[in-house]
Amino acid sequence: MVILIIKAQLRPEKRREFLQSARSLAALEVSLFQSVDDEDSLILLGHWASEREAEEYAASEAYRALRGSLGTLCECSELEWVRGDSASEALVLRSAGTNREG
Repeated sequence: MVILIIKAQLRPEKRREFLQSARSLAALEVSLFQSVDDEDSLILLGHWASEREAEEYAASEAYRALRGSLGTLCECSELEWVRGDSASEALVLRSAGTNREG
């Protein structure tokens, strides 16, 4: 199993656009979590059954578009790919983050 974790602090006026971008995540399963204290603090999880499927998505135009949109839709965001049979066995594959102010 491979999981893409996106932690995002949204620009409030960009929430709808972020949700549209999240729908483009071509994963086996996609989950979205919102902070109970801050509706603009979200975690998006995409699950793939195999590394090959995740790598194909990571090489796709849809993934490049998603990454590009994070810079304009979020005050800050962090992406992390992990693999493993369980959260305790997860191994970080690669990470990328953006911190944009303004």
